[in-house]
Amino acid sequence: MTAQAHERLIYNGEETSIACCPFLPFDHPRIASAQPDEFSTACRRGYVGTWEIKDGRFFLVEIHGSYRLLGKGPLFADWFTGVLGIPRGELLNYVHGDFTFEGEVRVSIEQGLVVETRVIDNRPPPRLAARLYKQGRALRLKGDHDKSIAALTEAIRLYPDYADAYYVRGLGYDSTGDYDRSLADLRKVLELQPGAIQVRSTFSDKSFLILPWEDAQNDIDREIAHVRYHRGMAFMQKGDYEMAVADFTESIKFNPKPEFRLARGKAYYALGQFNEAIDDLNEFSLTNPKEEDLRFDINYRLGKCYLEIRSFWQAILTAGIAIRLDPNDPESYFVRGRAYLERDEYTKAVTDLTEAIRLRAAWTDAYFVRAKAYRALGDETKAAEDLIKAERRS
Repeated sequence: MTAQAHERLIYNGEETSIACCPFLPFDHPRIASAQPDEFSTACRRGYVGTWEIKDGRFFLVEIHGSYRLLGKGPLFADWFTGVLGIPRGELLNYVHGDFTFEGEVRVSIEQGLVVETRVIDNRPPPRLAARLYKQGRALRLKGDHDKSIAALTEAIRLYPDYADAYYVRGLGYDSTGDYDRSLADLRKVLELQPGAIQVRSTFSDKSFLILPWEDAQNDIDREIAHVRYHRGMAFMQKGDYEMAVADFTESIKFNPKPEFRLARGKAYYALGQFNEAIDDLNEFSLTNPKEEDLRFDINYRLGKCYLEIRSFWQAILTAGIAIRLDPNDPESYFVRGRAYLERDEYTKAVTDLTEAIRLRAAWTDAYFVRAKAYRALGDETKAAEDLIKAERRS
């Protein structure tokens, strides 16, 4: 296919072009159809727009071809949200209307306002760095993390902006428990985004295919989601749950995978934000996970959350599911016993709390709670015995 003509752009007062085609809102009252000019196959869309970035705002200045811009003055492009690529250097590749150059200025725009500007190097990494990256990735998949990290470190030395290598090395550090270095590498990946994680399929050392712009942006978003997820997991390991929630939230925004909701639900649970945890854990449970251990964990956490927000019947139901999945876990009996106590079902509370104590004999809290249930049943003797046992174990 013939390489398609760029849209024109006035940037910092200079005329250049955009390596993508921002869409036109054809129903806008200032945009009208016109007698089409003779356009070659180099412009199948039938028009070329002229745009301008000025004072942090994005404008449509002129349209040439099958459409015209009516009225006087530029039109503020508040309909546009996306990333503009302003080319620098030689053309690397072209596929179906997408243009990829050695370098580019990427301007992120939200509803016509510039929110971020980055200079991106689109050149593929040197062959040796690419070979070391592939070696490091393969070693990580085999579980040889030390050798993997060494290979990736050398790849990064040869090509300091190698986001893929930072990404895989960050995962390797996470696997070895070096969470500080993992966080540093994943942070570096995000600093290089969007674009530095190369959105391409490599067929050989010399050839690669660049995806169309819209598909590439979606793939970049999905990659960012995974980077933020893994960084969130590293924050979880360090006990920084607020930062974990922030990363998981960004992951979900870009790619709402169920496991991202599960991770955020656990982080909310650790923070004591029980309503938010319930929303995420329930959303994940709708996927009907097959692993019994995972289903148990979700239902136990839900039971605890419902207990904390005083939704006692829901706590009884979800803790009951956890008990069926693992009858030997004392925590679930304790949660359900407390919920029964709050609902004034004292005999059931005593039954569950007794089972919790049988499974974990030296449990001060369980004795205290069972003492309350005995007292509510009028059995002061057993209540006093439980209080003595609790005090001895405290």
